[in-house]
Amino acid sequence: MTTSSIFCISIAHQLVALGDRERLRFSSLEECKSILTIDTPILLQTCNRTEIYFYADEKTSEHSYSACVHWVAQLLTISQSSATKLVTVFKDNACAEHLFSLACGLESALLGETQIVAQIRQAFSQSQQAHQLGILDSLFTSALRLAKLARRTTTISAKPTSLISLVFKQANLIFTDFTKQKICVIGAGEIANLALRYLSSHGCSYLTVVNRTVHHGARLAQQFGARSSSFDLLKQNLIEHDLILCAIRTSTPIISTDLLSSVMEMKRAKPCMIADLCLPRAVEPSATTITNLYVFNLEQLTNIRDEHVAMRAASTPAVKRCITQALEEWDEQLRVRTLAQNITAFRVSAEEHKQYCLQKALKKLQAGESPSATLIYLAHILTQRLTHTPTLQLKSRSDPEHMQDIKNKS
Repeated sequence: MTTSSIFCISIAHQLVALGDRERLRFSSLEECKSILTIDTPILLQTCNRTEIYFYADEKTSEHSYSACVHWVAQLLTISQSSATKLVTVFKDNACAEHLFSLACGLESALLGETQIVAQIRQAFSQSQQAHQLGILDSLFTSALRLAKLARRTTTISAKPTSLISLVFKQANLIFTDFTKQKICVIGAGEIANLALRYLSSHGCSYLTVVNRTVHHGARLAQQFGARSSSFDLLKQNLIEHDLILCAIRTSTPIISTDLLSSVMEMKRAKPCMIADLCLPRAVEPSATTITNLYVFNLEQLTNIRDEHVAMRAASTPAVKRCITQALEEWDEQLRVRTLAQNITAFRVSAEEHKQYCLQKALKKLQAGESPSATLIYLAHILTQRLTHTPTLQLKSRSDPEHMQDIKNKS
């Protein structure tokens, strides 16, 4: 009987640069199945990894791995040997441990990040809708259950560690609900894009983009349904908005203390928060003395992030204990499942032997053989066929202690 195993073919951030990862993506689950010749895979694709989980025999897995290496070599225009270094394969327990660690946030570029759980759930759901998953269903269900347990019982994801999420975590300490505030993003670069994406996903409705180049700001604002405004109207926007995020390139401060003093007078004691993510700073340092104005600069936010990262790192041993426990439970699941499969296979095989021997015996009776001789023949060949495979397995094991153990049990 051919033995099958669980495999994961992984292309991840630990070995592959971001630019290459962006190119190493399947356009669909069907394309993945076609290229790797896998019938029922689970395809997990994020900005940090492309991973394919599947259940197959050794020969099929080797073929799929070779196909993946060839695919990588073609897309990146590199040699097969170079592509081999970028592709990792996990099998059985190593595969389960990898998925469990990934679900708990230990394999992420940002320790403890939570987005990976939703990404795993989405990949799992997509494959469930496409085909039967068998043992992979149990594996991913266990992984998602573990992810929930680890985050509930440890601090692995307790504090935000991305600068954007930190900004709005601080905002919630100042405002009851930052999503209800009027928010202004100054700049139209990558950080501004990330901030608007975050704000949009959290249901913020009053968003304004201010940029020196008006059409760049307008284009970014349009993507997220935000308003666009000219940099010349900076003071008016500072007065109008409660939360301002600065993400603009500047060599000197563009928001002076005098300007902010005037702005805060116009706000009539209404609190205002400015997150200055610029380096050099966009807000004059002395502005922090203004009443009801809360300014957070990049250094302060980075220090908070470092504290949060340290807290997450400190919880790693506790998360690993959760993973160890989950692996033990998974091993037991696997043992029970394997035992059931082996019993079923053994019974099917025994039935086949029985039918074969009966046909042989019936032919002898039809040929005139005596019933007693036929029964002796039937007992002989049935015994031979039923004991053939176990006998070969016993002979293949030369460990005397193992043989004695078998004798003691028989």
